[in-house]
Amino acid sequence: MDAPLMITVKQAAELANVGRSTAYHLTQSGEWPTVRIGRAVRIPVRKLEEWIERQTVQASP
Repeated sequence: MDAPLMITVKQAAELANVGRSTAYHLTQSGEWPTVRIGRAVRIPVRKLEEWIERQTVQASP
């Protein structure tokens, strides 16, 4: 089976190496993209990876 397209907030926190509370704050503030399925909140893995890329600071030469 391929990697999942969406993951839980807890899984996203582990993937991004941030605390659970921080992950929930990032989803509630709208900074992390989310998909709501009923009461469940899921984060698209590809969008999370894109968010991480945008946050990456390049070292100056």
